[in-house]
Amino acid sequence: MAQLHREADVYVINRENVEWLVNLYGKKWPFDCVIVDESSSFKNPSSRRFKALRKTINLTEYCVLLTGTPSPNGLLDLWAQYYLLDSGERLGRTMTAYKQRFFESDYMGYKFTPRKNASNNIYELVNDITLSMQASDYLELPERLDSVVTVNLPPKQLKAYKELEKEFIIELECESEIEAANAATLANKLLQFSNGAIYTDENGNW
Repeated sequence: MAQLHREADVYVINRENVEWLVNLYGKKWPFDCVIVDESSSFKNPSSRRFKALRKTINLTEYCVLLTGTPSPNGLLDLWAQYYLLDSGERLGRTMTAYKQRFFESDYMGYKFTPRKNASNNIYELVNDITLSMQASDYLELPERLDSVVTVNLPPKQLKAYKELEKEFIIELECESEIEAANAATLANKLLQFSNGAIYTDENGNW
């Protein structure tokens, strides 16, 4: 069961429960402001979370999207996010219209390449509702301090560690299977392993 975490009149919910929240309130949506962190997770217009959140656009007075990677896979990723802000006023009412306006497709219609000056035109269109901040312009960080801690694992655990590091997957004695989907996840799993406990699912079991 999904839960809302309340602090005064502010509610925090994870993106996986957006669809549940929208269905819960329907047209009686009570929130006048919606802030979406990591908005690139709503970049797919076919996703259920995007389709759910778009229903609240006309019921929400303010919407703010936050992300450090607005277009991780290219300019195509921008349409859905900006649609949540302006209902398609700047980049087009549909993803199809956006593609036709700013991209060239291959013969089969699977690969899309930005037209000449497309990026400049897109950025100019969304400039009035976009605030871009570079860390180098706003942050003054002290020099990094590296603390290297050597962990001597017993032979059995070291073998398992090496297996996980090489294969991205390992079966534990408790018959739980640990799998890392990518290099970043693998790094976290290896850190957990060397600290003596490793999460086996997303529910906090270890």
